[in-house]
Amino acid sequence: MKKKMYVWLCEIAEEKNGFTLLSSMINDQSLVEKSEVEKAISNSKEVFKERAKEGRKYFCAFIDTQNSFGLSGFKRALEVSKSSEMILGGWANEGKVYFDSIHNYFTLKAAKENCLRESQLEFAYFNDFGEFEGTYKFEKEKWSKD
Repeated sequence: MKKKMYVWLCEIAEEKNGFTLLSSMINDQSLVEKSEVEKAISNSKEVFKERAKEGRKYFCAFIDTQNSFGLSGFKRALEVSKSSEMILGGWANEGKVYFDSIHNYFTLKAAKENCLRESQLEFAYFNDFGEFEGTYKFEKEKWSKD
């Protein structure tokens, strides 16, 4: 069955508690099979795995895509991601699917500094296999690792 990529990404975000994807692999105009979307996510994971080996394990959202949900949020986050780091992330929360344009950092220090500059109170870190491992949160003027 073919659907718009946005629809598949929403379903995947709900099924798998989120996704991270290179925006260059997003075909937002055509109808595609779910397997094509899953392959794009898998191929993106391989890129993130290589980046993790280089030390680029930290991912923080841009303020420009804060509270981006639904189709309009998807379009905004996709547009921002294509003009920056080219990473799009999504997750489901309380019946909505949120989208963010994401920047990838080499060091924990850079991630923390830029996260605060982008008015973000948490950011994700990935393991050596390019998979989400957890988050760092900024609370009471300090960072903590989940």
